[in-house]
Amino acid sequence: MEVERLPRPIKTISPLPFKGPSLCRPQFGYLSIGVRRRFAILWLFVILGATLIPLEPTGETPRFLCVLCGDGALADGVLNGVLFLPLGAALSIAGWRALRAIALGALLSVSVETAQFAIPGRDPSLSDVLFNTLGVAFGIALARSSFIWWRPRPRAAGALSIMAALGAASLITLTGVLLGPAFPEDLYYGGWTPRFGHLEWYGGRVLQASLDGLEIPSGILANSLRVRQKLLSGAAVHVLAFAGPRPPGLAPLFTIQDGHQREILLLGVDGDDIVLRYRRRAVAWGLIEPEIRARGALHGVAWRDSLSIVVRGADHDVAFLVLERHDGTTGVQQLTGGERLGTSWAAQVPVHVIGYPNVGRRPVIC
Repeated sequence: MEVERLPRPIKTISPLPFKGPSLCRPQFGYLSIGVRRRFAILWLFVILGATLIPLEPTGETPRFLCVLCGDGALADGVLNGVLFLPLGAALSIAGWRALRAIALGALLSVSVETAQFAIPGRDPSLSDVLFNTLGVAFGIALARSSFIWWRPRPRAAGALSIMAALGAASLITLTGVLLGPAFPEDLYYGGWTPRFGHLEWYGGRVLQASLDGLEIPSGILANSLRVRQKLLSGAAVHVLAFAGPRPPGLAPLFTIQDGHQREILLLGVDGDDIVLRYRRRAVAWGLIEPEIRARGALHGVAWRDSLSIVVRGADHDVAFLVLERHDGTTGVQQLTGGERLGTSWAAQVPVHVIGYPNVGRRPVIC
């Protein structure tokens, strides 16, 4: 009787552990220790260069122990944190323990702020020390959690995509809110070529200033409530003046301030540029105020030439700048609503520049 033979079981070979670089996390661990240390040292020099170079004085120096004091304090703190963030990430990648890296960041920040007492144009503050240290800690957290957001698994990738979309939508919405007007109910003061310590002085002379026909004299405004209502309604700003010499920096031509010396509106001159800014919610929240700048608007205007400057709709999605010169020529520039929702960076880096190509045309509005 023939016996049927069963096939022998196939021997399986277990795969050896893969020792190459992982595709699911950053390749930090496969960089040489020398490269990782060099990046930390390089960023240390970047910090020292950004914080220890003398600058031009900008006005009143805030108190050292005051946290988030002064205009743009929150924006300054955020920028300080961003500057120190790569240092925390680099130290974490280089193998430093979290507490040791945070202690080094705090010590470096204290040393920098102490040195700034002797550096012109620098304003040391406790707020900078706190935000610098937070920046280091946040950088460490990003480096240690990199396996989550760097080439994540499909389920995690979907969640991160939803979070990114919601974050972008929230940022755009918040930008629109921050760029809205914020005029406090207070006693207002008009200013004609005023002198401020943190700004240049304009050597011209204002003849008349108004908001949609409402006269704004220099000094206390008895009708402050009505002035506020005009500003909230987006009233046109109209200034008649004689031009002065070109200032080297921003010099106010016409201003409105409140009883707490907060800037409500400023129409100024910076070289050949005309600058307009008004108080927005961004300023009230400690961020930097964006400005509208007409570059080259005063090109060719001589000292003592007469000027008629009109800004219409500055508080709406479309604004117009009208400049009538002494010789009767008029230029019109449209400012579109692109500065509204598309420039969230403006609360940090306040530069919004427009051209002025239309000098010599008749006004399309008046």
